Amino acid sequence: MAIIMFMANDFVGPQNACIGLAQSLSQRGHRVYFCLRREFFARFISNGFDEQNLLELTGSTAKKKESLRFLVEKIREFGFATGISPLEKVRQIKRVNLVKSTFEDPLGQFDGQLRDYLQRINPDLIVYDGEVIPPAILYWPNCPWIYLFCSNPIGLFDSDLLPPFLSDFNTIDIDNEPPSCWQEFRSVLDECYYNLVRQTQSRLCRQLSYPDPNDFEWMKKNRFFIRSPHLNLYQYPQELDYNDRIYIPNDLYCRVDSFSRHEYLDTNRKQELLEQIKHRNGSGKLIYLSLGTMGACNLELMARLIRILSMTEHTYILSTGPANGELELGANMWAQSYLPQIWIFANLNVDLAIIHGGNNSLCEAFSYGIPCLVMPLFYDQFLNARRVQEKQLGARIDTFNFEDVELVNCINTLLDDDQLKQRVQSIGQRIRKEDSKLACCKRLEELIIRFKKEKSFAI
Repeated sequence: MAIIMFMANDFVGPQNACIGLAQSLSQRGHRVYFCLRREFFARFISNGFDEQNLLELTGSTAKKKESLRFLVEKIREFGFATGISPLEKVRQIKRVNLVKSTFEDPLGQFDGQLRDYLQRINPDLIVYDGEVIPPAILYWPNCPWIYLFCSNPIGLFDSDLLPPFLSDFNTIDIDNEPPSCWQEFRSVLDECYYNLVRQTQSRLCRQLSYPDPNDFEWMKKNRFFIRSPHLNLYQYPQELDYNDRIYIPNDLYCRVDSFSRHEYLDTNRKQELLEQIKHRNGSGKLIYLSLGTMGACNLELMARLIRILSMTEHTYILSTGPANGELELGANMWAQSYLPQIWIFANLNVDLAIIHGGNNSLCEAFSYGIPCLVMPLFYDQFLNARRVQEKQLGARIDTFNFEDVELVNCINTLLDDDQLKQRVQSIGQRIRKEDSKLACCKRLEELIIRFKKEKSFAI
């Protein structure tokens, strides 16, 4: 049995990806710990972890508000869920000082606690997901740390042969040289995001009396964030991966089809879901709609989607986030603020998922063989939408620039495409059969053993 410590930033996506991998490691007999704020404990307990495994990080949250609520307000205030271009959204990252408020301030507060936890727990492995690495983890000498990157892997690979991270460019429509628009976007990305991450990492380490990582040669190879010298994990279905464009070295990277977690629902909750859906008035297919917390913040967009979809014959399950009480649903719809998405995908024979294209949701849908219509809003969602479309495994639509009939026709085209349905179902069957998370766990176990052997030889 190994002791494995996880830590992720305050966003739901990285936390859920860590939960999925941690569940698999726990099932293999390892002791798993999480370092996180207490406000997130309920999510981890509901996913099967005991409170004694949850290590509380205490510190003042921005404006003394809950982290998630604070982030939601930032999203609304600065237009991340609006129709401004992907390039302008990247510029907004710098304007709103998002890197400092999200990473530098809390990590500076938590460093002492984190060092105490590491000394007390004495882990055999550390798993981290977040752009800025806590210095206590980066320089911890007693065990390896690995990076878990839950977003679209273009951000991890950072190759000039691939479109810039956060952009809305196709991957495979170029001949030999990347188009000039790629470089223009990459320049803004460097200025408004990548440089801020590197500067924050450097400043945080110096403020806490750690070595400046910029002084090391290995740091200079990282244009975005510091990759682990041991192993870097990412999630993306094999059928979407970018090995058709670049070489991905197996010794540095480990691909997992999905970090999809097991959701625990009691009998009453399951029955409630089944009864609610059964009594909807839709006579056609069953469609799941979720644009995530960010999309739900845009009430105008959500209201428009509800109006359009309520006029179709299909039945809809909607995840409406904090806006649930502010939306008037159609008779063919049922919604809640939060829905057990993975359980729904696994148990309710969903015919189509309309999603924002966040990497967790995309990989979860593919894991259960569900075709996707992607309506991207921000971050890696644009790249995921493009990749699904160019691989002909779903469709994308411009979230803020479409006609009503265009959306309805796109939905019906996807539902009527039997070949697409068969291809995506075959992908889901492969993912569940191969269980790449299990293979990932075995690689982590091998890494732990190898590190201990190398350490013993060095003594």
